[in-house]
Amino acid sequence: MVRRGIQLEQLEKRLLLTVGVALDDGNLVIDGDAAGNVAIVAVEGVYTVSDDDGDQVVEGDVTGSIRITLEGEDEGANDNVTIDLGGGSVQNVSANLGEGDNSLVISNGSVDGRLIYRGGDGSDDVTVSVALGRGIYASMGDGDNSLTITDSVGDPAEGEDPVAEVGGGIIYKGGGDSDTVTVDEGAAVKHMLFARLGGGDNTVDIAGKLGSSLIVHGRDGADSVDVSGSVGRSVTVSAGNGENIIEVSGEIVKNLTVRAGDDADTVTITDTATIGGNVKLRLGGGDNLVDHLGLIEGNLSVRTDNADDVINTDEGTVEGEIKIELDVEHEHQSFFSRLLARFRGHKRGDDGGGEGEGEGGEGDGGEGDDGDDQRSNRFRGWFSSVIERFRSRFSRHRGDGGEGDGGG
Repeated sequence: MVRRGIQLEQLEKRLLLTVGVALDDGNLVIDGDAAGNVAIVAVEGVYTVSDDDGDQVVEGDVTGSIRITLEGEDEGANDNVTIDLGGGSVQNVSANLGEGDNSLVISNGSVDGRLIYRGGDGSDDVTVSVALGRGIYASMGDGDNSLTITDSVGDPAEGEDPVAEVGGGIIYKGGGDSDTVTVDEGAAVKHMLFARLGGGDNTVDIAGKLGSSLIVHGRDGADSVDVSGSVGRSVTVSAGNGENIIEVSGEIVKNLTVRAGDDADTVTITDTATIGGNVKLRLGGGDNLVDHLGLIEGNLSVRTDNADDVINTDEGTVEGEIKIELDVEHEHQSFFSRLLARFRGHKRGDDGGGEGEGEGGEGDGGEGDDGDDQRSNRFRGWFSSVIERFRSRFSRHRGDGGEGDGGG
């Protein structure tokens, strides 16, 4: 019996590239130091890889994935990678471009699986103009980063429209600076978009279509969230301190929830907007403005920390109830505070019957002291001390100095 190991197919050499190129079991593997431009182009199924020093033609069929790792000795190099699939398809695309100001553009074809992108320190820009069968995971690192889903890149075949559709969801993780996440008009994401943004001035722009929910977590800095397209479920925005702007001019099938920090926040629901569920706004102590001109099919609830905030609802429609509370001190309880409150309430008994699952989290009540034995009391005491320790460490780790939600 003759055993054969893994074989890398030979490539046609023209000039010596800085990057390494190999075809491994149908996967196109590119690695090394680029420090410049890398172009991957397919023409009638034949791939050519080029960088600033030359090009190579791949001898063999790319039937698997494209895997790119550009983390060489030139730390902090700026890598600009373009992938033109030539109307064809690959299984997955993964790119780790390391530190530096990097970019990745994928166009003119389809990816049957997912896109995984990892960046380091430095600005990273990722543009997707293909159909993906599954989702996108983008971990961007520190720097001013962006992810754009658009149909405006590439040269589709004659008579065919460009397609930019993500068949799964998107998870976007920013670093310590400004992030921009865009779903252009004409583009679509079938499932949820979760964006954990950086600490700078961030932007989320949904002009296309989301099949499920939009969840945005910002930090301190001026955050802007604009929904001019459609969202198939709910929109939840947790913005930190900073002058945040939330605008809805499209359609949200279910609910809109906004929690913001202590600076001036603006929430606008334009006359073209439709929100099929409830709107719940929890704003801080800045000079806030809420301007509702559209249609809310559920309830509108607004709570702020400033008695002088401006809440305009006269020109809009609210089919449910309207509740507005100004100059309200938010409890801003952390998860650990709410959990500890539940167990303390359960230990006290809270008049025997308790208050159930209410917003204050006073616990399930229990049966009072008569139903407690010594072991359950010891357990509750131990559990309370564990929660206290976790809460203290969590607060120090986040740097918020206390029990708040970090401004959000």
